[in-house]
Amino acid sequence: MRFVRLYLAFAFLLITFLSCSEFLNSGGLIATPYNGQTVRGVQTIVVAPPDNTLVDSIYLYINFQLEKTLTVSPYQYEWDTTLLTNGWYKISVEVYDQLGSYPLTDVIQVKVDNS
Repeated sequence: MRFVRLYLAFAFLLITFLSCSEFLNSGGLIATPYNGQTVRGVQTIVVAPPDNTLVDSIYLYINFQLEKTLTVSPYQYEWDTTLLTNGWYKISVEVYDQLGSYPLTDVIQVKVDNS
């Protein structure tokens, strides 16, 4: 019985660790701008996948609408915010690797203020 409890405790800790490490690996892909930042004019969006990722493609979304597909490093996009109304916008990315793994994702929110 003691072995079963130990095994279950180990399994629980392993699952918790893997869940947390997946979360940590999936965040922080958007290097600039940062979450909560106020942006104006032309804002460079920089995506920085982990060094060990063999990137196939990166899908960049603004308010969940596909804005750009990036396939060549450096992974960046010049976002012209002057074409938008002032307010909050979500920037999200999906990074697909060449091995067909699940995508790494990141979402941030920025405030556009071109007043």
